[in-house]
Amino acid sequence: GTVEPVMLFDVQADPRETTNLASAEPERAAKMVSALSEWKRSVKRSLTGTDYPAAGGR
Repeated sequence: GTVEPVMLFDVQADPRETTNLASAEPERAAKMVSALSEWKRSVKRSLTGTDYPAAGGR
């Protein structure tokens, strides 16, 4: 698929999201990308039923 750029904003200080902080805070951005990736995997497992093997998931 298409790789989207990592974007990180301080929405309290920058509500219009004009300053991308991803390059200034690479560790924070990487942690958030990792958390998002895990969430996406969890959603996929939920949709396929593999999160629920006792209920007949594969």
